[in-house]
Amino acid sequence: PLRVEAVPAGMPVNHTSVRVVETRFDAIERRPRSPVHLRAAWSGGDLSLSWVRRGRLNADAWGFGDIPLDETREAYTLVLKDGGAEVLRTQVETPAYTLSEADRLALFPAGLSAARFEVAQISERWGEGRWSDANLAPAS
Repeated sequence: PLRVEAVPAGMPVNHTSVRVVETRFDAIERRPRSPVHLRAAWSGGDLSLSWVRRGRLNADAWGFGDIPLDETREAYTLVLKDGGAEVLRTQVETPAYTLSEADRLALFPAGLSAARFEVAQISERWGEGRWSDANLAPAS
């Protein structure tokens, strides 16, 4: 924990007006940013999920192609939910995941109406970054 004491100018540190705040450094500003452009699209009976990673270093390129990878390796945690209940948690090494028709029917027997997916990029140093989520059911 980090202890911060705010002492009004000219007052001693033991004055009654001193305010103390304790906090923890969780490095959120160093963790990977949330992925963007989450998509779900049919590929036959399978469901293809994809997203675009973001970065903190040299990430303002406006040209074509990916931005440089900030991490030592590319990795994501992917979570599938049905009505808020987690039905699958896995790690992938690319910004994509294919949910086979057989797995989709097993994980979501009632269909995809309440299904969502969440994804966060993983940093080997800082852990999972911020999460993004989207409907699992494709728009068309």
